Amino acid sequence: MAVCDAEAHADRVRREAVSGGGCSLLFPRGPRSGARPVDRDLLPPRQTMKGYNLCRRLIFPGLWMFIGLVSAFDTYLTVKFQECLMFHEVNPLAVMLLRLDGWDPSLLIGLKFLGSIVALGFLAVLHLYDRRLGLMVTSGLASFQLWLLGYLVFA
Repeated sequence: MAVCDAEAHADRVRREAVSGGGCSLLFPRGPRSGARPVDRDLLPPRQTMKGYNLCRRLIFPGLWMFIGLVSAFDTYLTVKFQECLMFHEVNPLAVMLLRLDGWDPSLLIGLKFLGSIVALGFLAVLHLYDRRLGLMVTSGLASFQLWLLGYLVFA
């Protein structure tokens, strides 16, 4: 016999599950007759799943941070080699922005930062809205940034 309302509800759910009614994960069946109840505090923690979930939760932030770092490195190279930009810049949009400002890289740098902030903000909102789609788009952009990093360092 139930002592309080919560126990009455749990007993009713158990009876429904046994009689073929709906199954509820909120109120699992009690221990079988003759079986001892298990003290969950005595069981060892599941180490493999804990590390796996931690790794899965760090994929998006890691890719997001990588995109931002490559963008910052690209901006650093723009500032460092600003005297040579008129000879070495191959991006036609960057060349147009440099010409507009008399080969001063301030407009280019400002628009690079604006574009990076907008892109990273869009990725964060997309990931909050739809995790799978956000991760796919972020992975694609991170792949492009990896290619860009290789081009900046080795070309």
